[in-house]
Amino acid sequence: MRFSILITVYDRREYVERAIKSVKNQILNDLEIIVISNIDLKLDDDIIYIRSHEKSLSGKIIEGISMASGDVICFLEDDDEFKPEKLVKISKYFDMGYDYVHNALITDNADKGKIINIPGFNMSSTAISINLARSIKIPENINTGLDIYIYARAMEFRFVNIDEPLTVYHSDTGNSTIYHGPVDEFYKRNIEIYNRSLNDIKTFLPYTNGPGRRYSELFIYLSCYGILLMSADRKGIFRISFRILYNNYMKKSIKNIIIFTIGSLFHFMFPGFIRNYLYKRSHGNFSSGLDFFFN
Repeated sequence: MRFSILITVYDRREYVERAIKSVKNQILNDLEIIVISNIDLKLDDDIIYIRSHEKSLSGKIIEGISMASGDVICFLEDDDEFKPEKLVKISKYFDMGYDYVHNALITDNADKGKIINIPGFNMSSTAISINLARSIKIPENINTGLDIYIYARAMEFRFVNIDEPLTVYHSDTGNSTIYHGPVDEFYKRNIEIYNRSLNDIKTFLPYTNGPGRRYSELFIYLSCYGILLMSADRKGIFRISFRILYNNYMKKSIKNIIIFTIGSLFHFMFPGFIRNYLYKRSHGNFSSGLDFFFN
């Protein structure tokens, strides 16, 4: 089994060498490295280099897939790293016939040692078969929501999420959802992130089907919820909570409904407290705590 590692670079020259080194240090070394960059780079001759003029992440990914010769494609953003055993660990799932594998990730720097397991939420934790890559249409001009789209489309194939942290996620590179700046900037920054995600999901929603479409629709609601929560809009939180609750993707157990209802009421009553709590956690992706409700 051969792996194609697609490293996407966007205006961050200083991290590329670290990302490439983490791939070259893989225990399993039957691989090719494809770097798709919007800036000029000097790379080793054994690396496939694409000088891209695409502005979107999905545009760069499309270019990289067109050059890939491997059986499996792994995505790696320029400021992340693979742990040395990543390819060995995930290869067994592709040997078993899976088309999508998503692993947990571990943070470094300011949040060193913190393990985060968010199915479908990190491109650098995502690997897909070449069959899946060539069977789905990846829309152009998708950035924040590309990981959600690939996960939603993978539901039409065999997919698995594994708990083992095989990706290192750096939280001090200026493009992380983990944030440690002023509180007002935290709210503003997260509203921008959720708005970008919302626009991306609306763009790719027509390409999804079945469970993947319901999953994407849920994240439209969650993105709206994030915007309303960061804005401390109580009425908006109340309205959107019911839409999330009755979305077809949520597990409809009595326990889940009770937990979600209590949580939503708490958000409705104390939005300022919740915002401050999220800020103190220094993690912008509040919805990661809602994966309990997903199938």
